[in-house]
Amino acid sequence: MNIAFDVHPLLSEKKTGVGYCEAELVSAITKKYSGNNYFFEYFALRGKAEKARRIEPFLRGAGSSGPCCRVNCCGWFSNGLYKLLRVLVPVPYWLFFGRKSAVYHFFNYFIPPFVPGKRVATVHDMAFRACPETMRVKTKLALKLLFWQTLKYADVIITDSAFTKNEILKYYPKLKKRIETVYLAVNHEVFKKITDKQLLEEVKSKYGIEREYFLYMGTLEPRKNIERLIRAYAEFAERKETPPLLVLAGAAGWMRKGILSEVTRLALTEDREFRPRVILTGYISERERPILLSGALAFCYPSLYEGFGLPVLEAMACGTPVLVSNTASLPEAAGNAALFVNPLSVEDIKGGLEKLYGDARLREKLSQRGLTQAKKFSWDAAAERLMEIYRSEVPAPPNVPAPPNVPAPEVTQ
Repeated sequence: MNIAFDVHPLLSEKKTGVGYCEAELVSAITKKYSGNNYFFEYFALRGKAEKARRIEPFLRGAGSSGPCCRVNCCGWFSNGLYKLLRVLVPVPYWLFFGRKSAVYHFFNYFIPPFVPGKRVATVHDMAFRACPETMRVKTKLALKLLFWQTLKYADVIITDSAFTKNEILKYYPKLKKRIETVYLAVNHEVFKKITDKQLLEEVKSKYGIEREYFLYMGTLEPRKNIERLIRAYAEFAERKETPPLLVLAGAAGWMRKGILSEVTRLALTEDREFRPRVILTGYISERERPILLSGALAFCYPSLYEGFGLPVLEAMACGTPVLVSNTASLPEAAGNAALFVNPLSVEDIKGGLEKLYGDARLREKLSQRGLTQAKKFSWDAAAERLMEIYRSEVPAPPNVPAPPNVPAPEVTQ
């Protein structure tokens, strides 16, 4: 079978959740099902050489006994311009990438017009409908303008959790027969308990972490509820001489000014040494993520809304006790292996920090439970489920005209 992947999420120098998910799924499925042909499709009007470099690690075994993975690059048009254009005019996708594949998988919500094969889209969450106040106006507008195309064209919509499946059905109940769930997982070769003291100290020293610390890791944006976490931490640390630090690790996302101003307003500094109690690390590399997780006293993820909550499982796989919200998909991902808090209550989050700080037995219990919970999720199992979906017969959405029979451009390798 010929299978095409839209790989734009893999092209960013600093991948976020969507990029990590696609990277792991694509790696697992091409390795496990090496008899298929895989096409990595993307626009590259600019930065063609750099994009090719970032895709190259996924082209394992091309032309040998391994999976046949090829680049199918459109070098004469841009992805951004195509997104804008297709809102106004239904320009066929096959004009840019041909008709080489039986299945086309788009990992970031949207399916363009006139994709020639079976059309699969991953929808990670419904945040733009459920909590629009946490998004920029232009992001909400883009999602609303483009999401209808996915609803119209998708043969299958894949969600990361049963929660997200139910969320979609809440807003679009007619999609019931076209939604499937493929759980995300953890790369256990990467996310595991790091015990090398020299390595731990090296990374901690790099970011000025000189004692125990609570860790948040992810994009800094309103949906992650970081402002309440900071306020809860300030109340927790208020009367402690040397409280654990709060480390906020991740790139600054949209609407982050409130987070930064909250740190400044609370003046979280040491009285004598004037060193910050809240540390903002910026983007964390893939190599450093399991190291920072392994060194943390606890991982704190009081997010308001998640489609799955992959960082929670990554922390658990590193043996780190987890504090997490009791809402959305997070109980589904965390099972019985986390300390749950009400994300809307600063007092409840503070209480969770107090429990984790003061109870070593609780931390050890959550650590052991977390290791067990993380093992329940594997990318191999996700790849198996995804291949079942690719191979299954799914009726095409109604009222979508077939594209005209026009010769397609050749694939570049």
